[in-house]
Amino acid sequence: MKPVFQTRYGEGNGNCFQAALASVLELELEEVPDFVNVYQDDWFKEVERWLYKKFRAVYVFVTYEDFLENFADLRASGTYYIQVGPNQNDVMHCVVAQHGKMVHNPNRTCKGLKEVKYCEFLAFLDIGGDDAGSEREEEFGAD
Repeated sequence: MKPVFQTRYGEGNGNCFQAALASVLELELEEVPDFVNVYQDDWFKEVERWLYKKFRAVYVFVTYEDFLENFADLRASGTYYIQVGPNQNDVMHCVVAQHGKMVHNPNRTCKGLKEVKYCEFLAFLDIGGDDAGSEREEEFGAD
């Protein structure tokens, strides 16, 4: 994980997700599209497409309760993931977490989340064989 900080703030304009994703992927902010602000209603699909084509990764978005119930191995593994919830100003915000705790807040001006509502993480695919990943290839197109 490489800490990357957001450059824009405020509801409807902030780029905390872009910074959090860049942090998890250890990329510069400019290397990650600003999915939420550019694609708006289709941002999730565009994240999936970009991650699959660039990293052969699947983007997983679950409720916090589902994450606690079903992903204990991931939490224990030391994998970095993104937590989402309202910040102190009740604006939805993203931070990077590991082992159930925030390890990086892309916003230098706020304390983090009041509560966690969702968790987002990447599952990198080990693609082997001619047919592996063919469903994703059809959906997102081959490189």
